[in-house]
Amino acid sequence: MKLTRILSVIVCSFIGVAGAAAQTCADAPAGLISWWTGDGTTDDLLGANNGTPEGGVGYQPGLVGDAFSLDGIDDGVSLPDMNDKLPAGTFTYVAWARIAPGPQQPYSRTILGSYSNGSDDLLMNAGGRFQLHYAFYDDNHNQTCGVTSTSLFPNVDEWTFVAVTFDGQTIAAYMNDQMEVRSCPGGTATRRIRWIGRAAATGRFRGQIDEVAVFNRALSGAELNAIYSADLAGMCKADAIKNIAQQKTTEVVQQIVDLNLHQGIENSLDAKLSGALAALDDMNDQNDIAAINSLQAALNAIEAQRDKKIPSDDADALIAAIREVIDLLSSVI
Repeated sequence: MKLTRILSVIVCSFIGVAGAAAQTCADAPAGLISWWTGDGTTDDLLGANNGTPEGGVGYQPGLVGDAFSLDGIDDGVSLPDMNDKLPAGTFTYVAWARIAPGPQQPYSRTILGSYSNGSDDLLMNAGGRFQLHYAFYDDNHNQTCGVTSTSLFPNVDEWTFVAVTFDGQTIAAYMNDQMEVRSCPGGTATRRIRWIGRAAATGRFRGQIDEVAVFNRALSGAELNAIYSADLAGMCKADAIKNIAQQKTTEVVQQIVDLNLHQGIENSLDAKLSGALAALDDMNDQNDIAAINSLQAALNAIEAQRDKKIPSDDADALIAAIREVIDLLSSVI
C-alpha cells in the first residue's frame, strides 16, 4: 500500500479508513515530540505539551482506544506554545479524524489550527465537498502557500488518516493512502499549531479526532504508510515513551557533565553521574525498574550535593528533569 500524493496542505477532509485491522502497532518514528491520544485526557502522552479542554470536549471510542469528541460549536483542545520545539524548517502533523453524520456548516472545519496571523492550519473544507487543505499564512492572514486535495472524503462517520509534512522546500499532504505534493520554497509560519479541532479564523470540527502526533522533522512516505497501515493498532505507545525517556536521560547526563566541569567535580567520582549512566544501561537492557532505581540514586546524590558542590537552582533543574523521566518509565511498567 503506497501513499499516493494528495495534498501539500493538510486540509482534513476525512474519508474513513475501514478495513482489516493490523495485528501489530507501528514503531513511532524518530522525532516525535508530542502525542495527544484522546484516551480520556487532553494530556500529551510524552508529558511535554499537555493540552487544555475547551467547551465540552468529550471522549468516545475512537480508532485506537478513545478519541476526542467535538461538537463543532465551542469544543476544542488548546495546546501550549511549541514554537521552540518545532523549527520553521521541518515538521510533520499526523491525525485520524471522523466527520459526524448530519449537516455540516458551509465553511472550513479545523483539524489542527493556530493563530489567525503568521500561522499554519490543517483544515477540512466543508460546503458539501469535504476536501483536505493545508496552508501557511502571513501576518496579514494571506495564504502564502497551500494545497487543497482534488479527492473528496467519500463518506462521513468513517475514520480517515491525514498527515502533512514540510521539509523546508516541499509540502506533502496525505489522506489515507493518497498523497499530493506542492513546492513551497521558503514556506514557513511564525506560529505553530495551538489547537486540536479549532483555529482562530476557521470553523470548529464536528466529529472525532484521534491520535494526534507532532514530529520535528518531515517523515518519509514509508514511515507514514506504516502508521496508516497499523490502523486500529496505532503507533506503539510503550516503545515511544521509553525512547523519549532514554533521550531525556541522555540530556540529563550531558547536563551533569557540564555542571561538573563548571563546578570542578571529577566525573569518575560523581555519584549523580554514575546513577544517570547506570539508568541508561538499564534502559538499554530493557530493565525499566532498575532504571528507575538508578535514577532515584542520582536524585539522592543531587540532594546530598545541594548547596555544597552544586547550587540549589542547578539541583532543582536536574531533579525536575530526572523526575520527568521516572514518571515516563513508571507509566509503562
